[in-house]
Amino acid sequence: MSRTKGKAGVPYASAFIAAFPLHPDPQKNKVVTIQQFDAWAVGLKFIPDPVEHDTRNTDRNVLRNKINNAAAGSVWIKQGNEPFHIAVRGHGKDYRIQRTNNAFTTKARQLPAQLKSIVQTKREKLNTLLSSVDLDSLPMAMQLQASQLDQEIVCLTETVTLATDQVDRKFHAISGAIAQMVKTGKLVAGNGITAMITNGDGSSEP
Repeated sequence: MSRTKGKAGVPYASAFIAAFPLHPDPQKNKVVTIQQFDAWAVGLKFIPDPVEHDTRNTDRNVLRNKINNAAAGSVWIKQGNEPFHIAVRGHGKDYRIQRTNNAFTTKARQLPAQLKSIVQTKREKLNTLLSSVDLDSLPMAMQLQASQLDQEIVCLTETVTLATDQVDRKFHAISGAIAQMVKTGKLVAGNGITAMITNGDGSSEP
């Protein structure tokens, strides 16, 4: 994972959010029309004049993708900026600027690994504790209790692993189906999820 994800697009994201600030109400999204976006981008020479070029949709989408990548990247966040995403709405007639909670999604991705680590640590501590004493000298009830706890930890590890694998498989199935529909032209996807369905790992990180 790159430590400077989206760095190249930061100037574009800075200029964009200066022109179109996020809605003051965190629960609401700001709407920007295609005409407003084009006028801003052309005015700053970020894209050619769309009236004079046949590649206006491509130019616009490339710029929007750069902004989205930057606004979700580590450089942008470390600078103290609020993450955001430009989503297509109204069949491409306008954009919705919405806040994104990167902290939550990052923690959600890390949770399965953290659970496995916690469970494994508990088992290691239990084994260390039991190996430091003469197990045969412990009351039989306590020996059984320790053995049962070890088995419970093993079962918990297997359960977490199984559940994580099932979620991964279901996600890959859905993202794969969406990617195929996008590829065949049956579905139009916003740039914000392009990397996600391309990488197939549930993450837009490179």
